[in-house]
Amino acid sequence: MNKTPLSPTIEELWISEREGYAMLFHFGARISSDEVVTAINDVHLKPSILPKMSALTNNHFEICKQSPIVPLGSWWRDEKGKIRVWVMAYALRNLRLFIGHWDWIWIPEVRFLANP
Repeated sequence: MNKTPLSPTIEELWISEREGYAMLFHFGARISSDEVVTAINDVHLKPSILPKMSALTNNHFEICKQSPIVPLGSWWRDEKGKIRVWVMAYALRNLRLFIGHWDWIWIPEVRFLANP
């Protein structure tokens, strides 16, 4: 089955008793942040925030090593007014937080965290 940019693979993950479930969206195609948020909202979920991603790394470290994960619910404006987001990626043998740009076109490997 061919995946279109708005037909993601969705993986449900149990995070913890406190955090509950989270969903990882993988589109397998280049996609904008706005398209991701629309697809997440279309299935009645919302983009996750950084604390949920932190809990994910504690309980699913191996999944987090596979490809970058972005919680689009944690964003802010920098001093130039650009919207920034967090990107968790495995680099130099550790999970690291990087600062990304909302207006990037995300590469196919990136997954996006969402929650109910």
